Amino acid sequence: MTNKKVSAKGEMADKARFGPAGTPINFKGPSEEAPSFIGKLGLDLMEYQAVRNVNISDQKSIEIGVNAEESGVWMTLHAPYYINLTSRRQDVIRKSVYWLLKAAKVAQNMKATHVVFHPGYYSGRGKELDLKNLRKGLSKVIDLMMANGIKKPVLSPETTGRRSQIGTLEELLNICQGLGSRVALTVDFAHLHARSGGKIRFKDDYLKIMNKIEGELGKEALDNLHIHFTEVVWSEHGEKYHVELGTNRGPPFKPLAELIAELGLRPTIVSESPLLDLDAIKMKKIYFSQLRSLGSRRNLHGKCDT
Repeated sequence: MTNKKVSAKGEMADKARFGPAGTPINFKGPSEEAPSFIGKLGLDLMEYQAVRNVNISDQKSIEIGVNAEESGVWMTLHAPYYINLTSRRQDVIRKSVYWLLKAAKVAQNMKATHVVFHPGYYSGRGKELDLKNLRKGLSKVIDLMMANGIKKPVLSPETTGRRSQIGTLEELLNICQGLGSRVALTVDFAHLHARSGGKIRFKDDYLKIMNKIEGELGKEALDNLHIHFTEVVWSEHGEKYHVELGTNRGPPFKPLAELIAELGLRPTIVSESPLLDLDAIKMKKIYFSQLRSLGSRRNLHGKCDT
C-alpha cells in the first residue's frame, strides 16, 4: 500500500476515496469480509457503523482491519448516536466519554482513520457553556486515548442536521481549532443543506464552505477532509431522512465533485444514501468525469496559448 503519514489534522490521503456507510446493500457475508467486497466493487473506503453500539470483539475488529488493508480500503468508524457531551447529566457525559473511548479502541483495531460522532444537544444553558463542556469532554477522551496507547484514529465531530443539535460548521470549526491534532472535522453536506433550509445548490455555495474550513483549520485540513454525502429531505427543524442521488432534493453532488477536482483535494467521501455502495460508485464516476473534463479544458487552454 501507499506510504502514509499522519498530519496535524488526521490521516493524509493519497487520493479522493469513496465508499459506503456500512456494508454494501447486496453483501451477505460476515462483516469482516465486507472490505474485500467493497474493494472488488472498485471502491476504496468503508465507514463501519457502530451507531447502535460498539459491541464487536477485538478479533473481529482486527480481522476487518487486515481485510481492509489487503483490499486497499481505508476504514473509518461512526460512533453511537446516543453520545451527548453537552448533557446536563454527568452520568450521560461519563457514558459518552466511555463510548467514545471504546469506539476509538475498536477503530484502532480496524486501522480506521476517524471516529465520527454527533457531539450532543443544546442544553438550554447557552452555546458558550455547551461548547466549553464539549471541549472538556473531548479533552477527557483524548487523555484516556493517550493513556491507553490509542494513537491512530482522530476524533471527528460531524456537522449535524437538526437544529436541536450542537454541530453547525462554525461551532465545530471552533472545537477543532481548540483541540489540536487528535480532532478533525467531518462535514456532512446533507446536514448543512438541511440545517440551512436548502441553501447548498451551486459550486460557489460549496466554495464558501471550503474557504471557511481552510481559513480556520488550514489547507492541509481542507485537502484531507472527511465528508459524508447524500441527498436529503428536510423541514423547518432540519434533516428528516436521506434519499438517493438524483432525486433533485439536494444538495447536488456534481458541483462538489467539480470543486474537489479543480482544487486538487483528496477527501474521503462516505455515501450515506439509502443506496450506499451504489451511490458511492455513482459519486466516484461523477468525480472522475469532472477530472477528465478538467484535464480536457486545461489541454485545450494550453493549445490555445501556444
